[in-house]
Amino acid sequence: MKLILLYLIMGLCLPRVVGSANYYRIANCARIVENRDGKITVTERSNRFKKLYYFISKHPAEKNPIQTTELLYNCPYPEAFAAIASVESEFKRGAIGKDRERTIFQILNYKGNPLDNKQALATALQIFEEKKSNRSFNAAIKAYNGRGSKAERYKRLVLKKISEIRSTKI
Repeated sequence: MKLILLYLIMGLCLPRVVGSANYYRIANCARIVENRDGKITVTERSNRFKKLYYFISKHPAEKNPIQTTELLYNCPYPEAFAAIASVESEFKRGAIGKDRERTIFQILNYKGNPLDNKQALATALQIFEEKKSNRSFNAAIKAYNGRGSKAERYKRLVLKKISEIRSTKI
């Protein structure tokens, strides 16, 4: 009965259920409902989270948009990395680029599990931070893809997607 009540509280978005003997967590794009030893808490999601979720969920290759949104939302540049994943792989897990780049972020010489988005994000953030040192944010986005006119087009596309995410009406 409690589980049915939790589903009703959650609303229309498809929930993600996590649980153990004394803990249940149901999360969707609007809120998180947690039951810890019978104590139920409901946490509303921010508009920023919802905008990010709607952008990510528009990509058919993304099979678990709640999990991916939670991962990206908690990184230092959530909109930027959602845009990068969209441009690089359209969120296709295990994507392999023409130069053997791997993960949804298309990382060259990636050594980890290409299906592990958490590990891939940590590597992509490290690369981005290296590119960002002594550069502007926009220059770091361009450098993430390389250099020259192709990288300039890439930067414009990523910045356009960032703007798309931020301007989403909730």
